[in-house]
Amino acid sequence: MKNRKFSLLLNEFVQLNQGGDLRLDESNVLVCHYGERQVIVEDGTRVGLEGQLILLSELNSHDLTAELAVKFNADFSLTGCGYIGRIADKDYYILNHTVPEHPQELQQLLSQFAAQVDLIHGEINNHVVD
Repeated sequence: MKNRKFSLLLNEFVQLNQGGDLRLDESNVLVCHYGERQVIVEDGTRVGLEGQLILLSELNSHDLTAELAVKFNADFSLTGCGYIGRIADKDYYILNHTVPEHPQELQQLLSQFAAQVDLIHGEINNHVVD
């Protein structure tokens, strides 16, 4: 079943940022780039999270061990509402969030998420948790 609210939000978001039109089906995701950071926006309904979206960004760090990921996940000042998880042998910072009402809210959420990923990536590289 297609989540119409999610599709409309992403279509408005793309129009706001690129002026184009976007057509989604149930299996599509939106990939955004913030500098070198790639953020994936996916409909949470596909995995049973009704009314939520999932934001993912890969953590490109060879220094991230399972123990360090657990330590970071326990430090909510670092991971906030998200968490570090492993998908298909790659490490990601993941955030589940209620689907925003307006594309500007999505823009702000994505910007904050990308900044949080940059912070986590820096902490992993330094092996330091505040």
